[in-house]
Amino acid sequence: MVFFSNLKGDKIIWIIVFILFAISFLLVFSCAISIKSLVMHSIHLFLGFIIIKITSKIPYKYFTNFSFILFVTSLLLLLWAILTPSFVYDDFNNPIDASRWITIFGFTFQPSELAKFSLILLLSRNLSLNKKYTFKSSIVPIFIPILIVIFLTVKSNASTALIIFFISSIILFISNLSLKILLKFWIVGFASFLILLFLILPLSNNNRIETWKSRISSFFNSEQSENYQNEIARKFISSAGWFGVGAGKGSDFLPAADSDFIYTFSILEYGMIMGVFILLLYLVFYLRIILIARKINSNFPYLVVLGLGTLIIVQAFINMGVNLGLLPTTGQTLPLLSRGGSSIWIVCLSVGIILNISSSIYEKEF
Repeated sequence: MVFFSNLKGDKIIWIIVFILFAISFLLVFSCAISIKSLVMHSIHLFLGFIIIKITSKIPYKYFTNFSFILFVTSLLLLLWAILTPSFVYDDFNNPIDASRWITIFGFTFQPSELAKFSLILLLSRNLSLNKKYTFKSSIVPIFIPILIVIFLTVKSNASTALIIFFISSIILFISNLSLKILLKFWIVGFASFLILLFLILPLSNNNRIETWKSRISSFFNSEQSENYQNEIARKFISSAGWFGVGAGKGSDFLPAADSDFIYTFSILEYGMIMGVFILLLYLVFYLRIILIARKINSNFPYLVVLGLGTLIIVQAFINMGVNLGLLPTTGQTLPLLSRGGSSIWIVCLSVGIILNISSSIYEKEF
C-alpha cells in the first residue's frame, strides 16, 4: 500500500493497470515463440509504466495546446506510412504487410494509434474553447480534423477508421453541440466514408477490399474457412471449460495468440473464469472513468476523460467480440494485454492523463 500511496491519481485504476500488466506478461511468456519477443514485450510494459507515471504528474492543462502539435505529428506519421509501404518479418522470418506501421529507432510504430489519441485531445480542446458552435463554424476546427484522420486511415485500417468516427461521435454527443449539428455531421461523415470506400479505394493496387469482403462473408457464412482464426478461436474457447488447460499448456495452433487473440489464449489456459475476470477489469475501469467524469466541472478534462476512457473500452469490447465470434476479424488489440509497442504506449499515455485529471479532482475535494 505504501507503493500505491506514492502514485498519483485514482488508485483503483492503478491496480487494474498492474493486474492487466501481470496477466499480459504471463500470457506472452506462455505463448512467446522466442526470447526476443518476450524481452521486447517486457520492455514495452516497463516503458508503458514509466509513461503512465510521468504523464500522471504532468498537469493535464498542458495538453490543451499541445494537442495540436500531437495531431499534426500524427498526420505526418500517417502520410509517412502511406508513402513508404514496406514489409516486416515475424519470428518465423515470414514477411508481413507493414503498411500500417513505420519504424522509428528500431521500434515499429502504428501512427493510427497516435492519431486516435491526438484527435480526442484536439476535439476536446476545440469544443471547450467555443460553446456556441454553428455547423458552419464547426467545419474547420471539428469536422475537418475527423475527416482527415479517417481519410488517412481507412485505406490500410478500415476498422480503426470506424472506431475514430464512433468515438468522435461520442465526444460530439456529450459536448455542447446541438443535435441538429450532430445529425449533419453524421450525414456528411457517412457520405464521405462511402465516397472513400467506393470511389478512391478501388483505384488502389492493394488487396484490402478483398480482405474486408473475405472477413465479412466468412463471418456470416460458417461454411467458408478463409477466416480460420475465428474458427480456431471458437473451438479453443468452447473446449477450455471453466478452468482451462493450465498455465503454459496453451496450443501452438492459435494464430496471433499474443496480440489479436490473446483473450482467447487467456481463456484457453485459465478458463472462462479468466475471461470473465478480464471483462470485469475493463468494466470496473470504465466505471471509474464515469465516476471521475461526474466530478469534473470543466469542459476540456470532462471530454478528455470520457473520450480516452471510451476509446479504451470500445477497443477492448471489439477485441473480445472478435475472440468470441461475435464480430468479424478487425485487427484491434486488447488494451494493456496484447503484445505491441505503439498500442501499449498510447493506451498508457491515455491512462496517465486520466490519472492526472483524477488526482486534480481529489486534491481539490480532499
